[in-house]
Amino acid sequence: MIHRLIPVLLLIFTLQACEGGGVTYITDKSPAGHTTITVNASRSVALEPWKINLQVKAYDFKEGSLKFEIYAGELKQDENVNFDWKDENNCIISFTQSDDVVRKFQLIATPDRVQLAEI
Repeated sequence: MIHRLIPVLLLIFTLQACEGGGVTYITDKSPAGHTTITVNASRSVALEPWKINLQVKAYDFKEGSLKFEIYAGELKQDENVNFDWKDENNCIISFTQSDDVVRKFQLIATPDRVQLAEI
């Protein structure tokens, strides 16, 4: 009897592991509102990494973006996605992955220039 249940249980666990895909949208603004950071994230199933499109719209500049992947359960602001505004022009954006590795990106946005890079 037990040996007949094993394939059924394996199928149930496999199907549960395939859930958890979806789309996540997180946005944050600088203190004075001159810069908007948007995180667009998507994945098909929970076992895949999140495909992140980190977008920045600052002052009169054309919107720019940076694309990368991270491994995490759900993406939630102030849990594993953080925006640390040092002042109106400087922000550190952090993504904490499932293995507790933190990926950090620095944004510098002034009326004269915009820079976004992983640090």
